[in-house]
Amino acid sequence: MLNQQAKQVLDPWWEDQHPRPVASYIGVLQIVKRCLQAGYEPDQIRCALDDTLVLTVNGIEFALRKQQSERAKVPDRSHVPPMVGSDAASYCEECGVRGGRHRFDCVSA
Repeated sequence: MLNQQAKQVLDPWWEDQHPRPVASYIGVLQIVKRCLQAGYEPDQIRCALDDTLVLTVNGIEFALRKQQSERAKVPDRSHVPPMVGSDAASYCEECGVRGGRHRFDCVSA
């Protein structure tokens, strides 16, 4: 079952690669299996395959952990009450700043 799930994660990604990776399919499949065993979601693994520069355990694990740290940096704004009127127009959902200014790390700036 794990082998089948790993193939479902890897096969579409592998087919989209032009030119094909120099790393062996079986080797990358083993890495994908290890990622699934470690509890990573298929979408996370696909993103890591896209983001990594080297198809090794270390390279893919680095990409997976980088995803986690980037998600942790995004503040949770679910507790911020919705605004009305002119405040709503000048409020940035990404960085939580009013008045048309943005924080230096805001992606909307």
